[in-house]
Amino acid sequence: MMSELRRAAAGDSPPGAAASGFMNSLFNAAKRFKGDQMIQHGSPPFLECSSRGDRRFSALYAEVNGRSIEVQYQSAKVFADGSTGLPWRKAKGRRAVNAEEVAALYLRLWDQYIDENPHLLEILRQASGLSDQFGQPGRVCQATELWRIRNSR
Repeated sequence: MMSELRRAAAGDSPPGAAASGFMNSLFNAAKRFKGDQMIQHGSPPFLECSSRGDRRFSALYAEVNGRSIEVQYQSAKVFADGSTGLPWRKAKGRRAVNAEEVAALYLRLWDQYIDENPHLLEILRQASGLSDQFGQPGRVCQATELWRIRNSR
């Protein structure tokens, strides 16, 4: 980035090219690291519990009863218009009228997953911290549930 700015200042780049590249770099960095939304528990180094980290700890990949935790959680949501059973991509990010009920389901599914895969508990115990780069305050979070499980067993 700095070399682009230096080239622009020296007149080696078209006007605005470095600034545009700089802004694109900032934008892409912000998309990759949403520090205001990332959920972290414990201390570094963090075990990333998402599809971009250890997939065994991602709700998209962790399966219970033959379906992913994410699919079961999202399809259990009931919305204000009465719709339910939506595909996970259509339900994700939408607030459900049964939010407490589906949050409890999410908790139970993670408990069941670790019960069915007890070898994963040792990996959680060895981690000094857990993170979810997609986690958002006020919503269910795989890192939060796994941290709870790690510290309660």
